[in-house]
Amino acid sequence: PPPPLAALLAALPGLPLAGAPSPWRALTEIGAAELICAADPWITPQRCSPSSEQGRALLVLSFRLAAGAVGAKAGAEALTVVISNMASQLAADRGMVNECCSRLRELCLGASGLPPSARERLLKGAVGPLISRLPEEAELRAAVEALATELRAAAPPACSEDALAAGKVVATRLLFQLLAAPETQNPELSLELLAAHWPWLEAAVAAPAAAEAGVEAACSALTAAISRARGRPVAREALLRAAPMLAAAAARRGSAVALGALG
Repeated sequence: PPPPLAALLAALPGLPLAGAPSPWRALTEIGAAELICAADPWITPQRCSPSSEQGRALLVLSFRLAAGAVGAKAGAEALTVVISNMASQLAADRGMVNECCSRLRELCLGASGLPPSARERLLKGAVGPLISRLPEEAELRAAVEALATELRAAAPPACSEDALAAGKVVATRLLFQLLAAPETQNPELSLELLAAHWPWLEAAVAAPAAAEAGVEAACSALTAAISRARGRPVAREALLRAAPMLAAAAARRGSAVALGALG
């Protein structure tokens, strides 16, 4: 980056955030996160390797910003930038990838205080790129399953009247964001993951009290998975299996999202 920006970026991890009085701590954290986002094109494994002192410090700072009590949404965006740009090198180091996955799990699924939109952003923009670069597909599947287990428990696929409960809708959206997040050389992987969660897809779309926000996440994951496997028999099978469910949701509940997915 230009010398002034490079110097600012290098100095960020040394900011005394913990000791800053209010409101300066909040302003400093948000400013630091926004600077990291602005430096996105220049945060590369070559310039900020996670194995280097500067890269490691930037990664630690980004996690601190995302876990902060204030400015966490901006911090989550900064963490997404850092993780996605360092994903290839992080995934090659088992210790680093395990640590990052553990901390991301806490931010996305734990009591981190992050708003749902920031949790979804982290799943799609940080967890997805990181696990997509794991050397073996079996490792990717294991990482997805570790996160999906908690989300399945939080959003059981029973078509009941509690389908509109806020917590269940959030968990449903996170589950489908997770299933759609990996991008690998196997074009059928997303559909395989989705097929293993078909009861959750049916519940999200076909439940009498299904929330449109959950329908949107489910349909988005479905259409993305079918698109990736376009031209393969598994994509046609998934479309034929999903079409009656989507049509029913559109006809009975007037779901515009389900109708759009049919198109």
